[in-house]
Amino acid sequence: ACAAGYLGNITATSAYPYFASLCTPVLCPDGTLGVSVPAGCRCPLGFSGTVAGISSPPYYVSTCRPISCPANSFGVNVPTGCTCSAGYAGDVFPEAASPFYTSTCAPVVCPSRSSGTDLPSGCACLPGHRGEVTAPTATPFYNSTCAPVPCPASSTGI
Repeated sequence: ACAAGYLGNITATSAYPYFASLCTPVLCPDGTLGVSVPAGCRCPLGFSGTVAGISSPPYYVSTCRPISCPANSFGVNVPTGCTCSAGYAGDVFPEAASPFYTSTCAPVVCPSRSSGTDLPSGCACLPGHRGEVTAPTATPFYNSTCAPVPCPASSTGI
């Protein structure tokens, strides 16, 4: 029989070397990277798993699976693209090594005229201001309507 990852057969002959080998390497499966199973196939960026040769059809086992979008991001999976969640800015990039992605999604700090640590924790307009701070998923990653409240009638100040 042919070695794992090869297709074909070996037959006995009466002349030296006393066998005929018709074993050919199996090509890497669709959706993986590499030339042939014996030479080594690998999962694409953003996928986890392996491709290993076996001695029965289809002569390989592939466990390549796309990685889900990481924390603070959303989307179908890393290979098709992830977007940072509302209140976060950055990107998610597919990688070849575990955890198979790099995420720079980080909390956006509260904008001027507001208080709080960051948008995911919540921001509030400063005293003497009115409005709200909301977190969209697009630049600048916050919407703020915080504006100074005018002084009431018959008062002085800004």
